[in-house]
Amino acid sequence: MSLKPDKPSSMVKDKLLKSEFAPKPEAYLDSKLTGLNALTYKPMPLLIGLLTAWIVTGAWIYRIVCCTSLGMLSPLLIQDGMTTVASAEESVRFVNNAATPIIPLEVEGELQKAAQYVATRPDKVLVVTGTQGKNEPTVNLNSSRADSLKAKFVGWGAPADYVITESTSSSLLRAIKDTIYGGANFAIKTIPSRFMEFSAEGFKTSVMNNLSFSRNEANIDEPIPDSIKNAGRKLVDYLKANPNMQLNIVGWSGTGEKYTGDKGDLGTARADALRDWWKGLGINPSQITIGADKPSDDLIFIGDKLYGGASYGLAPIPTEANNAGTDGPKANTTDGEENADDKTTDSKPTAGTAPPQAIVYFNYNSDVPNIDNTVKAALDKFVAYLKTNDNIKVNVEGYTDARGSEALNFDLSKRRANQVRKYLLDNGVGGSQISTKNHGAKNAVSRNESQMAKDRRVELFFQK
Repeated sequence: MSLKPDKPSSMVKDKLLKSEFAPKPEAYLDSKLTGLNALTYKPMPLLIGLLTAWIVTGAWIYRIVCCTSLGMLSPLLIQDGMTTVASAEESVRFVNNAATPIIPLEVEGELQKAAQYVATRPDKVLVVTGTQGKNEPTVNLNSSRADSLKAKFVGWGAPADYVITESTSSSLLRAIKDTIYGGANFAIKTIPSRFMEFSAEGFKTSVMNNLSFSRNEANIDEPIPDSIKNAGRKLVDYLKANPNMQLNIVGWSGTGEKYTGDKGDLGTARADALRDWWKGLGINPSQITIGADKPSDDLIFIGDKLYGGASYGLAPIPTEANNAGTDGPKANTTDGEENADDKTTDSKPTAGTAPPQAIVYFNYNSDVPNIDNTVKAALDKFVAYLKTNDNIKVNVEGYTDARGSEALNFDLSKRRANQVRKYLLDNGVGGSQISTKNHGAKNAVSRNESQMAKDRRVELFFQK
């Protein structure tokens, strides 16, 4: 018996070859060839597609670079808000590393329109910004480009002070065939508070001018035109007829301005000067509040003159801070309880007994004390006692609510204390008897308006 497997007979071979389930040698060979063909020829459509895209893209680039005007790369557009003042398909250009502008005729005509636009509108300025490429070595080339264009605008009739130059640089600004496109930009801006204008329900007054300040100065420029005084008197008459309304003044200053006065900052000093001017014109001091904005880069100086110098607003006096006939804070005497003697304003203050305390309240962001009959009665008791007892001293301590920065609140609380000190001095109290202190927003927290109104105060009490 043999251990080797038996060889299949020819009959078995024939059956296997005829079976539909058995793999055919020819089919196996065809399948291998098909896979080889797929590996060999399938990337061809992709390569053809990439080649076609490259050719089309190259053709468009060639068309843009060679067949389009280079001036189209920087069209001219000067707008005042949504109003188009000047436009052209091209704009100003410069020779690489040069400041003298090349101005096509069409562009020149449009720039002249902008010059006339500014010349006929005293509340508008034209801002010309010169740009310098990072690879242009000339020092201050951007400023020189702006200055050369300003000279052009002045020659076309624009007032020199109403054409403002600025400068910048850009790494994207590069020469094309030794020519710089986009070396200057133009914009029309409105001068804030160029005109004096006030409006409220049933009231409106305006004049085509305004009070102004010189750069770095807190005093109002003189002389003041009669047109401004006449418009101001109309506001005075309105506030006299509406004692529940107040004038809010927020002083401005520029980041580059320098101030050497003693009123905290230039914005506050300007607001203080404006308050004094309006008081002199006849407005009740209790109807004026002042404050100051942070120094800004956006102020527009005409030459060295800042028109307005502040933003104004007319608004009702807050009920919480209006002591006259309201439920707001009253002058207190002891533990927040109103003294029965204070209710009688006709009684003459007595000097024999020292009043324990008085509180004077202030409107938001204001250093003008709200002195109604009740508060006046309390202060007069302090005045009478101090004048009779010249060896006695009084503490006058100012506070603010929690809003605002620490520095501004300390300054505001100091000004509030000084205003009450001035009241005592004006009524005959000796300066050596008065000690002032400013606490800022000490112990104050952000709460509702009624509670914050109680934080805006000056407290008076005798030294022990």
